[in-house]
Amino acid sequence: MKTKKVILIILGLFLTSGVLAQELGDTFWTSTNDSDCVVRFEKKNDLNYYDVLNRDVVDTLWTSTYGGTGNENGNSVHQTADGGYIIVGRTTSFGAGSGDVWLIKTSSSGDTVWTRTFGGTDYETGSDVKQTGDGGYIITGQICYPDNDDADVWLIKTDALGDTLWTKAFGGPDVEWGFSVDTTSDSGYIIAGFTKSYGAGFNDMWLIKTDSSGDTLWTKTFGGTDWEYAYCVQQTTDDGYIVVGFTKSFGAGDRDVWLIKTDSNGNEQWNQTFGGTHMDFGMYVQQTTGGGYIITGMTKPYGAQGGSNLYLIKTDESGNTIWIKTFGGAVWDSGIGYCVKQVTDGGYIVAGWLDTDDGIANNGDVWLIKTNPSGEALWTKTINGNGNGDYSYDLSRSIQQTTDGGYIITGVTGLHDGDQDVWLIKTSEDPAPGSISGMVNLNGGTGNVDDVLITAEPGTYQTNPTGGNYTLVVLEGDYKVTTSL
Repeated sequence: MKTKKVILIILGLFLTSGVLAQELGDTFWTSTNDSDCVVRFEKKNDLNYYDVLNRDVVDTLWTSTYGGTGNENGNSVHQTADGGYIIVGRTTSFGAGSGDVWLIKTSSSGDTVWTRTFGGTDYETGSDVKQTGDGGYIITGQICYPDNDDADVWLIKTDALGDTLWTKAFGGPDVEWGFSVDTTSDSGYIIAGFTKSYGAGFNDMWLIKTDSSGDTLWTKTFGGTDWEYAYCVQQTTDDGYIVVGFTKSFGAGDRDVWLIKTDSNGNEQWNQTFGGTHMDFGMYVQQTTGGGYIITGMTKPYGAQGGSNLYLIKTDESGNTIWIKTFGGAVWDSGIGYCVKQVTDGGYIVAGWLDTDDGIANNGDVWLIKTNPSGEALWTKTINGNGNGDYSYDLSRSIQQTTDGGYIITGVTGLHDGDQDVWLIKTSEDPAPGSISGMVNLNGGTGNVDDVLITAEPGTYQTNPTGGNYTLVVLEGDYKVTTSL
């Protein structure tokens, strides 16, 4: 076998976009024998080690609150075509009844452009909103009736100024609720929630397909003899639908995450449950690049007497588990993920709620987690609406990456026992990841320098150079760099 010589010249780690990369120890040369080549390294501390330190987290650029003397909450936010934001939730301060759907349009800086309330004399809430192709908005939620205990799924279509074009209610003699709405490729809408009037059990997942005017095309229920809820639905690239929620009828525990894939007519193609022997919920699902799915929610790893962890699940296109991650702290800490989105770098951003058992008399914070495509945390951030953290209640229910690379988040801020406002939070773009860069020479040997495999360990960070130059993007940590040809 012909011996090849490869020289790895480490040009050093560098400072870029707030990323600090620090060399350790003195530099010297050494040689090691490989199975088919002699590799020469520039080594640090005789171990090829490099220490990479990432910038902390995203920065909060601004926050805005919206509310009156009662209680308000924000349940869904999206950036609009004009660069501003649309929020839907509930208000008890404004409107006609004890609680109304509240739609808020803001500028790109969070200043109120207009607000609209929808509802009667009883209790209504808005769960989800999307901008439609005509510049208007589609909202789902729940409408209640003052004369009985009946409540229906409510679908509201507005124009670009938030004025009502039409409303539709779906339900039977009992209680229904719409938690999620998506626009569909035929210009209609798909709604997910639960029904107590129809189906096999106490509550069933309910899927409703409408045309562009909100008229029902079909409905489907999913469930057993016990409780099921659907919290999120999205149309998939094959024109079918992916639905997530929880089931109490099936699975391994008291409640399990339930993921259901249907065809374009709502017929089930497959389903998967995820969870242990205690309580697990799926709150949000999104189809990811490559056809798989990302889910967030909650798991209770410590049993009925303990707290909860944020749950993050990645599946393949058939719902089979690729990886599962949990995020949380001590036994009595409580965390939940309400929304997850795949972002431009292929990783994921999760928004939720974290209440730590730290002796501070607060009731939880907004919780943001950014991961790489493998679900490993790049950074986490908590945001509290009260400067000292005392007696405040803050959570995030919805997040979206904005066109500037940052994030927009909505939820609630205020006191646990009242006086809560809709909260809108804008952050900066993601901090640049840590990286190791350098140059490779063959040092007189034969072969193509761009065929050299550069590896950083621990982990599986690998790349080939381009013109002899390479960059490995890595998480924060210590790494040993090696080459092979």
